Amino acid sequence: MEQINLPAHGEENGAMHSRMIAVSDQQDGRTNVRAWIRTNERGKAIFAAAYSTHTSHRETYMNIALPLPFGNTTGVLTLNHDKGNGLTLSSLPCGGDEGIYFHTKRFTVRLPLQEHFHVWKNDDAGLHAVHTMWLFRKKFLSITYHIHRRQ
Repeated sequence: MEQINLPAHGEENGAMHSRMIAVSDQQDGRTNVRAWIRTNERGKAIFAAAYSTHTSHRETYMNIALPLPFGNTTGVLTLNHDKGNGLTLSSLPCGGDEGIYFHTKRFTVRLPLQEHFHVWKNDDAGLHAVHTMWLFRKKFLSITYHIHRRQ
């Protein structure tokens, strides 16, 4: 299964193309689910995830399920406006549901993994994003994205 393709240090990933499709709430078990499928320039899928939201204790979370063999990894992220014109999404612990979990039919376990996204609009009519990840509280990845609408 081609999933979670992370670039090596200094590696340029090149252009990606995206499409979003509706997913049956009944099949997924969550509501208003959308799949985001990203492909490389050759059309090969390099990332697929099912996105939804949930609210708990008056806090809304984005939850993102990545299918893996024998289960899925689910990122539960807080959503916040930044001080400017952007949005942050984060699994960094804040005392709520946020976190990254591995889920199977038999068990769910919180992983020692955190991620943080900062997305903002730039002057070039596109979006920019920085995705940072930590494992056991040690930063191991930072990816910068430039997102533009397909012409």
